[in-house]
Amino acid sequence: VFRVISYNALADAYRHCWPETFPYCDPGAFDPKVRLQLCKSEIAAYHGDVICLQEVDAQWFSDFWAPQFQADGYSMHHTPKVSESNEGCAI
Repeated sequence: VFRVISYNALADAYRHCWPETFPYCDPGAFDPKVRLQLCKSEIAAYHGDVICLQEVDAQWFSDFWAPQFQADGYSMHHTPKVSESNEGCAI
């Protein structure tokens, strides 16, 4: 079995609209240090062969996502979105 995972990491660029978009979420989960660890734990639970992430902030890719997944044996690549948002996709 070959497993592909697609996950939206919710870029901080859109943080201003999260309270209205996700009113059921604990506001503490909006903190990137909390949210990214929760996302990583959920993604890791699926044991994917290929992991595709959307809405990945360029800074969080370098500081969090790439080191986390490289430590788990994955190769990572980030492609920025063609916009002013400073986020993109990672695989």
